[in-house]
Amino acid sequence: MSNGMPASGHATSRVPGHATSRSNAYDPALVRELIMGPNPLRFCEETLDDAAAHGCALAPGSLVLDLGSGRGLTSAFLARHWGVRVVAADLWGNPADALDTSARLGLGARDVLPVHADACDLPFAEEAFDAVTCIDAYNYFGRDESYLGQRLLPFVRHGGLVYLAISGLACDVADFGGALPAELACSWTVEQLEYLWPRERWQRLFAAQRNVRVERIRDLSCNDEAWRDWVACDNPYAAGDRRAIEAGALAWLTTTEVVLRRL
Repeated sequence: MSNGMPASGHATSRVPGHATSRSNAYDPALVRELIMGPNPLRFCEETLDDAAAHGCALAPGSLVLDLGSGRGLTSAFLARHWGVRVVAADLWGNPADALDTSARLGLGARDVLPVHADACDLPFAEEAFDAVTCIDAYNYFGRDESYLGQRLLPFVRHGGLVYLAISGLACDVADFGGALPAELACSWTVEQLEYLWPRERWQRLFAAQRNVRVERIRDLSCNDEAWRDWVACDNPYAAGDRRAIEAGALAWLTTTEVVLRRL
């Protein structure tokens, strides 16, 4: 391991385990059918519960943009358990799939409204939303230092909150010197992992932003459990990732919670 980090990697930066009681109540077969990566319900629940415990609760009745919502599972989760109205925005997902997910969970279009939208060209009015959630998607488009201020914050009301759960690594890919640890290399290349940043790199990016305050940033304790939920899925993408997880890649994988407030 070229950077001299211990095999436990990220473990020292995590808080003790979080009880994801709402997530655990969902049928595992349904979750495995709908998720497209590490279990986003666990990430969403821990992020929002931790934010609430630190004075940044998602208020019932809020209009929430769920950005990168996939097949709508996190959007339905938000509507069911936090009493909010959700616009589920995704570029690659089919809005009909998100509506179907809501219907299967006893919700309708008044609870979750799916839209086809590019995160870099959002079709909404300024200050339309009380809050934004983005669960395991932000690193695909948010690494551009201009993204937050120019393409996302304008749609959040002043004082509104942005809740992020961002998959990452315990260190920067560049620290590996072009040779990944064996447990990562059995599933991924350096190029495939370049979009995974450590918490410290996100912290520097957000600290440099104008018109926003970082309310909370830390690594989520449910990371390993969420990844194990994913690799238990019966699809080729999960199977490809399973090799790395079985080899010990969880020593390097993290998920960072970020809570931002628009000023």
